[in-house]
Amino acid sequence: MKLLMISALACLACLSSSAEDARRIGYLVDQVRAASGSKKASILSGWEQKASGGYLTNGWGGLQIVDNSDGDGVTLTRAFSPQHDGTLTVEFRFNVSAKNDGISWSLWGKGHQAVEVLTSGGRLGYRSSSGKVVVLTDYAAASEVGIKLVVDIDGRTVDLYVDGLRLVEKAAFAADVRSLDSFVIDTGTAGQFILNQRGVYIYRGYAVNEKFISQKPGALAEGWSVSPPTASAQVVRNEDMVPDPDSNSLRLTDGGVGSGVSLIRSFERQVGRAEVEFSFAQPAKLDGFTVRLMDGDFPLAEFTSSHGDLCCRKASGEWVTVWKQYASNVWYNIRMTVDPVSGQGDL
Repeated sequence: MKLLMISALACLACLSSSAEDARRIGYLVDQVRAASGSKKASILSGWEQKASGGYLTNGWGGLQIVDNSDGDGVTLTRAFSPQHDGTLTVEFRFNVSAKNDGISWSLWGKGHQAVEVLTSGGRLGYRSSSGKVVVLTDYAAASEVGIKLVVDIDGRTVDLYVDGLRLVEKAAFAADVRSLDSFVIDTGTAGQFILNQRGVYIYRGYAVNEKFISQKPGALAEGWSVSPPTASAQVVRNEDMVPDPDSNSLRLTDGGVGSGVSLIRSFERQVGRAEVEFSFAQPAKLDGFTVRLMDGDFPLAEFTSSHGDLCCRKASGEWVTVWKQYASNVWYNIRMTVDPVSGQGDL
């Protein structure tokens, strides 16, 4: 299957296929920020915390972890429903006021560490199955870094992405862990600094789930392709809401040559009912913005802007208006449900 988007400004939220057990699709952790207010937070709901070396607070809406001890730190543990098979994805962004070794983000199962990303030797790395730290890349103080982990529980391996680029594929777990049940943030025991933690998202079951949370602005996220290759398609950030992890979107720019810009994401063929959700906005209204859910070369669902309206296509080929005279500079949230067996769908 392929998803095709043509737009001046578009953000794909998620695409999921239904399953016999719907509980296997969704978010295990969906942490956006700390408690409201700018004072010290005595507790972060859902997290177990050890804060003898610091405290939690908010930094312009985002979660801040303040480490104010040279010999102690802050540890946050978030338990989730135990996962014994399949694939989990973890995404978050962070920035740290000063480079410091020993900061870590890790996945655990039954008290054993399976995956660890950490700062070491002034760089960002991960813990290998031999216990050694393998360097991933450099990082800068006071600069946001996006992390994405795609974890294969059955194979006990992980793909590691930094700022949207896959740097490691199928790295073995740090230990022989057969299930996962918690996520840990640890500031370590050396140095004083502020860690701005831009969300923690752990989810499973989606064919595609892309909010561009861990993608560095200015580039196209891995797994997506654009046509023509010279067209402009890049992740951008809404600077008015930077602390919110969900402040990135993908901007497509038509160069004015009349051919348009296409964004394509392929994924494993799904069987049965499927749902696709996306959000889009146009700085200036433009007819011809189209989203197609494809099975090979056959469109299962089509959505478009036409004559100032938002429309969908019926099986007969006729375009039907579903929303009259949409506005520019307004985000519209769209969900299309498709059932290939019955040949019917909802919008």
